Amino acid sequence: MRLFEHTDVKGRLLPLEKVRMFADFPAGWTLQNAPDAAKAPLIAAGEEALGKPLPPLPASLYRQFVRLGNRAVFEAAYFYRRQLLMDLLFAEAAEGEGRFLDGIVDALWAILEETTWVLPAHNSAACSTPSPATTCPG
Repeated sequence: MRLFEHTDVKGRLLPLEKVRMFADFPAGWTLQNAPDAAKAPLIAAGEEALGKPLPPLPASLYRQFVRLGNRAVFEAAYFYRRQLLMDLLFAEAAEGEGRFLDGIVDALWAILEETTWVLPAHNSAACSTPSPATTCPG
């Protein structure tokens, strides 16, 4: 049996000429018209994020969950990367001058390069040979 053998997708897929590799945000999507009091903390967070390096996510951190039951160290670095990206995105949306774009691209690039987006505690393959230190879901 073939998966999707009886599934008709004709007419449901976006034509290739309409596919956009990068999102085209509508002109109205901006925070530039927000009050200065609302934009200032967003821009300040983005400026702070600009000077911070993205933490590495080596396999040894990922393996700490299976080996030691420690999910916190990997997850802290994993979510910190995403927080930096969000800070940079909102700062650029508020300011709109392009000075946060390199940081946005670098953070996004690093996240896209991650071997997996599955957190160690949710990885069923890692849980297939749990150590006494791990408690896997299910």
